Amino acid sequence: MRAFALLLLILIPACGETASSSPESTSSPLVGTWTLDPAALLEIIREQTREDLRAEGREADKLTAAQIKTIETSVSGCQRTVKLNADGTFTSSLLRDVPGEKFTEESNGTWSSTESEVVLTVTHIGGEKQKPPEIEKLTRKNGGLEIDYYDHIVPMTRN
Repeated sequence: MRAFALLLLILIPACGETASSSPESTSSPLVGTWTLDPAALLEIIREQTREDLRAEGREADKLTAAQIKTIETSVSGCQRTVKLNADGTFTSSLLRDVPGEKFTEESNGTWSSTESEVVLTVTHIGGEKQKPPEIEKLTRKNGGLEIDYYDHIVPMTRN
């Protein structure tokens, strides 16, 4: 189902290139720990499920209790945290704990920012060096961060 695929895409960093900029100062509003907003993620997956059902020609206005439970279980078992450090480094953790699938992935590297985005240059995943490094971009919006995957915006909240 596309909703499950979307959930996986949210958790897998995008690849690309970036222009470098200097690390943020300690006073930067970006320094700190950010997590996926579970309520926003839940609504995105619910809407994607409705779209999938409509595409199959099935009733989509009201999700069944079983569909809602599956969505809620998937989202509640999914956690993504990014810690942006003042020295320009970051750590990220991904936890996926749903029936039939359980894993944790740690990554780290450096980060930089512009007025519109934060660029994570992922140098290590699970302790293994990435050659070339993977690039993940987070959008800066209204003092917060968002991840944009395939036209779905998922906000991150600061802890």
